[in-house]
Amino acid sequence: MKPSAAFALVALMSSCSSESSNDSSDTPPAPDAGDAQGQPDGQIAESGAEADAPDAAEPDPCGPLGPAFARCAQNPLYTAGRKHPDGRLELFVADPSFLYDEDEHKWKAWWQSPLSEDYLAQDIATAILYAESDDGLTWTVQDEPVLAAKRDPADWDYDSLETPTVIKVPGNPPQRRYVMFYSGGNYAAVQSPIAGYVWYQIGVAFSADGRSFERLPASESPYAGQTTPYQNIEGLLMLGRDAFPGMSGVYDGLVADPDVVIVDGTWHLHFSSMPVDESYAPLDFGISHATSPDGLHWTMSQDNPVWVGMQPSVVWDDVAARFELYYNGDSDAEKGAAPSQFNPSVHVSHATSSDGDSFVASSPIHVLD
Repeated sequence: MKPSAAFALVALMSSCSSESSNDSSDTPPAPDAGDAQGQPDGQIAESGAEADAPDAAEPDPCGPLGPAFARCAQNPLYTAGRKHPDGRLELFVADPSFLYDEDEHKWKAWWQSPLSEDYLAQDIATAILYAESDDGLTWTVQDEPVLAAKRDPADWDYDSLETPTVIKVPGNPPQRRYVMFYSGGNYAAVQSPIAGYVWYQIGVAFSADGRSFERLPASESPYAGQTTPYQNIEGLLMLGRDAFPGMSGVYDGLVADPDVVIVDGTWHLHFSSMPVDESYAPLDFGISHATSPDGLHWTMSQDNPVWVGMQPSVVWDDVAARFELYYNGDSDAEKGAAPSQFNPSVHVSHATSSDGDSFVASSPIHVLD
């Protein structure tokens, strides 16, 4: 459901923002071209040329780096359809989350892909897959999903598990070094008024290595001991009913597409949101914001939703000291012109904020068509 959702994994390049929106690590340095003979720094080529001789810059395989976003010449980086050892196919590739791991010197990615032997199957289990890469272009995909739906009909996220965002938190306990926030839902527990969609809520899971995640224990959920529509709340982090403290008449709410950054020890969560009244008629729709000291206990903005649009991807810009928000900000007219009627997204839009609550749209507002 994010603006980066697609049927293939793709890359974008821009000199104005080279960071991953979900990365708490530093952006990796540019690849070192070495010396004129391709030797590493500090070594001398067999020809006798000195290692500190001027190097000819190697062309970037994605293409020239410029001030505006441009699609990588290597796209698509990964496509759907790969068959797993159990015979199931990856039906599509969507909602990727990326980070560069400084400790392992690897790019890491997680995305949603329903797995089934049949493209026409009706009851398909969604899963989060994992891959890693040395250069961000060539990926090795792990066969085993890191997290999957369809475990137990009592689960709050039984029918859908998608839109992951993963960050690495060095200060967390070893078994919780990687933190994944995701959207999930259960058709039987809450009847969604939106045809084709579950009533999304937000969950969290943890991992020591990013290759296998465990949901937050039910006893640690903020909803432990509370009445919810769900029998099993393992992993449940946020219910939409609690996301709009400053709005009157809210009975319930849809929350989805979480994206998290940590700034000076404070966790900032932005997400798609829709409050509804008791008849499940929408009261508003937009991107909401919450903050936390630990990623588990959240304080909602009184102004939620704080911005128009949906499917946020957020970067903290240390130099400008501001949040850079990339999102689906298409107008109704722009969405109507899209060839797809399912969750259409024509552009990637951009806005900035110093506090995560009050945003200013860029001009032009769209940074990628």
